[in-house]
Amino acid sequence: MRAFEQAVGLGYHYVETDVHATLDGVVVAFHDDDLSRTCGRPGRISELPYAEVAAARVDGTETIPTLRDLLDAFPEIRLNIDCKSDAAVAPLADEIAKHDVLDRVCLASFSDARIRSLRRRLGAGLCTAAATRELAVLWATGRNLGDAMAAQVPVRQAGMTVVTERFIRSASTASSKTDLSCCAMCSWNGASGSTEDRRPAGTVARNGRPYRSARDDPEHVERGGHRGPAGHASGDVDVCPRR
Repeated sequence: MRAFEQAVGLGYHYVETDVHATLDGVVVAFHDDDLSRTCGRPGRISELPYAEVAAARVDGTETIPTLRDLLDAFPEIRLNIDCKSDAAVAPLADEIAKHDVLDRVCLASFSDARIRSLRRRLGAGLCTAAATRELAVLWATGRNLGDAMAAQVPVRQAGMTVVTERFIRSASTASSKTDLSCCAMCSWNGASGSTEDRRPAGTVARNGRPYRSARDDPEHVERGGHRGPAGHASGDVDVCPRR
């Protein structure tokens, strides 16, 4: 939670997090599917009741926030939420519907099946990022398949450059015909907790605004259970550009 507080304190209005669901259907803001790496104890989140996940501490100190915690604590922010597991699809959709926050979220997943399921459950008012197959079509042909409203991509993947001038032109052309926006995501160095900003000049950001790097601020915001500028540990949070 402290990482989110730091991001909001720096003035960021767009924040990204990953989510999983516990055995009893509680949606938690956490990157890993188990607790061993960041909490020093075994246990897959999907196989543990929330009471056990809530008792875990990231780096021995920080609790794992629920999605409800974030929605209640920061009513002014917009959340980009990466659904990291099949088990989280239904609880995530239910939580968003219960809180009536379709206007505050954009949902993402590498899994095309998860994205399709979330779209079916939440309807046409849901903002989603392109999943893997949709991104492949956009990258190869410049066509947006129609349902995605954002393209969130790494600069490079598996030795291949994804964010090329051609891709940016294609995404820009697609965005002029649909509601598609394109944002190249930051590459994080988890070992040191620092960010390595490899975005090329001119990368398109949401609504056409240039991406504002976390490096432009006097402090970096922490991510993934690694230490940030103040030496604190947290769950998982990425920062997105200010409007």
